Amino acid sequence: MKHINTLPSLVTTNIHQPQPPKTWPCAGPRTRLRRSALLKLAFIVNSLADSCSESDLPLPAVHYAAQEGRLLELLAQSAGRFPDFSFPHSPAGSFDELNSALRLSSTVLQDREFLKAGVYRNGYCLALALVLYALREISPQVWPEPVSSEQN
Repeated sequence: MKHINTLPSLVTTNIHQPQPPKTWPCAGPRTRLRRSALLKLAFIVNSLADSCSESDLPLPAVHYAAQEGRLLELLAQSAGRFPDFSFPHSPAGSFDELNSALRLSSTVLQDREFLKAGVYRNGYCLALALVLYALREISPQVWPEPVSSEQN
């Protein structure tokens, strides 16, 4: 008698299972922006924040650049070195989605930087918070919205 959980039975079972249609609400929106791109960007921004050679970056400049779709450009110009920001350009369209995600993060956090992200004076820390917030928005299962006691 063949056991149902043998490797061939699992492979056959998985191959022949119907795939959920892309229109199912539980499937969520399809995005070309990868979590890995946001994580890589977070590490780059973190290294910029840690560098003592970097000039001060005001919070309003970070918000303005993010909302104009130029945050990576601002970071590259402000850095004393040239960070590699080529990774979000592939696959096609993901750079636009990255800028859109950073724009949304900036809109949500503007005037609430300290309350929502604990940031109030360092633009590099704000840039990192924007990236992390964007990551949270495309992966809510990784970092769910906290439930307040008022909602219960």
